[in-house]
Amino acid sequence: MRRVVLSLVVGAFGCGGPAYRPAPASPATVGAPPVPGDLQTREAYQTPQDALQATAPREVATGAREIAVPPPRESLDDGKILTIAHVATRLESEQARLAALRASDPRVRELARTILRDARRAEEQTAKLARAGQVAPAPSTVADDLQAEAQASYERLAGTTGASFDRAYIEAQAAAERGVLDLINQRLLPGATDTTVQAVVRSLRPDVERHYRSTTALQEKIDK
Repeated sequence: MRRVVLSLVVGAFGCGGPAYRPAPASPATVGAPPVPGDLQTREAYQTPQDALQATAPREVATGAREIAVPPPRESLDDGKILTIAHVATRLESEQARLAALRASDPRVRELARTILRDARRAEEQTAKLARAGQVAPAPSTVADDLQAEAQASYERLAGTTGASFDRAYIEAQAAAERGVLDLINQRLLPGATDTTVQAVVRSLRPDVERHYRSTTALQEKIDK
């Protein structure tokens, strides 16, 4: 999986390699995280990406009791952060493209087209900044988890139509945008040290915040 993600990113940055193309398969379930309050002031909680990273905890015996010890989080350097930023925008555009074609609700189609347009622009900007910098993209489990989660979501969406598709897409998009936004705020921006990588991450945040707000607002209207 890491070779797939790395070749995807290297290709997008102008060095050749395959593009991400989700394959249709059977539906999979996607959970939605809690809705936040102020996007600028966040409570600490586990993102969907961190949840995927945190596989079954190790059990450590301490006399008559056993304490679950979670695995440590992966350390993210500039190369890994660059890869994650690109993967996040690439996967967002793939699902938005599907929704723009399949959604039955015109409001969902319009939102998907907006997200697709923004994601394509972000991909181009990310690739341009990356080529201008000195940091080489590097694989990471966080990027792998993003791709695995997006693939499962795409497979579920591919098996639905009509109003069911509309609700499934909005639910999945809200969860994905929230997860990426928290990833940016809690790990990517704090972890980036290279000025070019910092610029890449900062350029993504406004779109992600706007998409999250738009998606959750539409989700409330559709659920009524």
